[in-house]
Amino acid sequence: MNYDFLSRGQFIIALNFLLLPILIGPWFENFFRGPKWVLLYFSSLFLIPFIKSVPKVKISKLFLVLFLLVMIYHREAPLSPFLLDLFCFITITLAVYGIAKRSPDLFLKQVLKFNIPATILVLSVSYLQLFQIPLPSWFALFPVGNFTSFFGNTIFTGEFLASSILLLLYGWESSGKKLNLVLIFLSLALIYFLFSRMVIIGIVLAYFIPRWGKKLPLKMLIPLFLILGALTIGGIRSPLFSKGILKSKASSFDQRWALVLNSLSMIKDRPFFGIGPLRFPTSYIPYRNAKVHDPFVKEHRWRDDPHSTPIRLMVEFGVPFALICLFLWFKMIWRKWEVDPLNRFLLGILIFYSVDLLFGFPWMLPYPFFFCAVCLGIGLSKKEVITLKKPLRNFALVCSFLLLGFRSLSYSFSRFAIKNYSSDFSKMGQACKLTPYIWENCYQRVKKAYRYGKYNEVIEISRKMEALYPGHHTFIKSSALALVKTRKLQKACQQMRNYENIVGSPNSLENLKRNYCKN
Repeated sequence: MNYDFLSRGQFIIALNFLLLPILIGPWFENFFRGPKWVLLYFSSLFLIPFIKSVPKVKISKLFLVLFLLVMIYHREAPLSPFLLDLFCFITITLAVYGIAKRSPDLFLKQVLKFNIPATILVLSVSYLQLFQIPLPSWFALFPVGNFTSFFGNTIFTGEFLASSILLLLYGWESSGKKLNLVLIFLSLALIYFLFSRMVIIGIVLAYFIPRWGKKLPLKMLIPLFLILGALTIGGIRSPLFSKGILKSKASSFDQRWALVLNSLSMIKDRPFFGIGPLRFPTSYIPYRNAKVHDPFVKEHRWRDDPHSTPIRLMVEFGVPFALICLFLWFKMIWRKWEVDPLNRFLLGILIFYSVDLLFGFPWMLPYPFFFCAVCLGIGLSKKEVITLKKPLRNFALVCSFLLLGFRSLSYSFSRFAIKNYSSDFSKMGQACKLTPYIWENCYQRVKKAYRYGKYNEVIEISRKMEALYPGHHTFIKSSALALVKTRKLQKACQQMRNYENIVGSPNSLENLKRNYCKN
C-alpha cells in the first residue's frame, strides 16, 4: 500500500501517535499531567530520522535566551517538569514537521481521518450520558449524566471538541463532506450544554478572524450559521442550568478575579526571577488576602494555578521569561498568511489557544499540548530548512536524549514508588532524593521518618524542602512538630508563628503553640 508521504513503519507509528490521546481516555490526567510520557516516547521515535533538519526560525536567538533564562533562574530545580514539557513540545513539533514537510495538506487530511472516528466515539458516549441512557458495563466508570465522555472532566472534553471542530471546519472547506457539518453541529451543541465560556469565545474568534474581510462562497458560511444556531437555541438549555450554573459561574468569576489580583502581588514581590517552577500552589497561600480575600484557600486547600498562562509564567519564572515566551507565541500569529483552508485552520488554532492561554493553562492539559504541537509542526513544514552539521547534530541528539532519559527515568521511578510503595521508608527516601520537585514524595518520607522517631531527618528534609518551596506550610508544620519532639522549643515556636502567618488562625497548631510558646 502506498501512503505517498509515509513509509509503512512511519504510518504505523503515526497511527498510534495520533490515536493515543483518545485511547488513553479517562486516564488522561494521571497519565499525561507532568512529562507527557507516551507522547515523549512516540515523538522521540519520530524525531530520529529527521534530526538533521530543523525549521529555519528568524528569532532563534530568542529561543537561546529563553533556555538560558530557564537554566540560570532555576538552577536549583534543573530539568523541572515545565522544562521537560518544553522539550517534549518542541520534539513533537519537529517530529510532525519532519513528516509533514513534503505535503502539509496531505498530512493534515490524514490527521482528520483519525479525528473523525474519535469524535464520533466521544460524542456518542457524551450524548448517551447526557440523556441518561444506560451504558454497557464496560462503560461503568463514566458516570451517567456527567456527559464528559472518556475524559471525566468538562475542561478536557471542551478542549477536545474545540480542536475537533476547527479540524472539521478545515475538512469541510477543503472537501465539502456533509459528515463534517453534522459533527460540527453536534460538537457545538455539546459545548453549549457544557457551558464552557472560554471554548465558546475561542471558537467564535477562531472562525471569524481568519475569514475577516474575505469574500467567501456560501458553502464556507454554513459553519457560521451552525455556530450561531447552536449557541442561540432558545428552547434548549443546558441541564447544568438546573444545577445553578449561572450562580456558580458568577461566583467562579469573582474568585478568579481575586486570584488574579493576589497573583499580581506575587509578581510585584519577585518580578525578575519569579518564585520558581511548580511553586504557585503553596506560595500563593500567604498572598490569599493580599488584595482581595480569596475564600477558596484554607489550611488544607490551595489553588493549583492562577487560571492564566501569562500570569503563571510571570509568577513562577519572572516577567522577562514570560515576555519572551509570549512574544514567541504571538510571533507565530503576526505573519503574512496565505488565504487557503490549511492556513485558515492553522491561524484558527493559534487564535483559539491564544484565548485559552489568557484564561487557563492549556499546556497542563494533555490534548491541547499534543494538538497544538502537531499544528505548529504542520505550519512550520511550509518554511525553509537549515541543515545542521554532523558534530552539532550528534551533540544535540545525545544531550537531548541523555537529559530526557535521566529525567524521565527518575520521574517514572518516583511516580511508581509513590503509587506502589508509599509505606516503604527506603523507597520514599530514594524517590525524594531523585525528584525533590515532586514534594509529595518527600512528604511521604517525612511522615514515615516522624512515625519512626527520626525527628532530625524530618527537620533536615523539611529545611531542604522549605528552601525549594518557600512558604510550603506542610513542611513548616512537619518541622515544627519535629522540633518540639527534640525540645528545640525556640525554633519550634518560630516555625509555628510562620505557619500561622501563612495559613491564618485558627489552625491545627494553635493548641501546641499555646502550650509551648509564650506569645
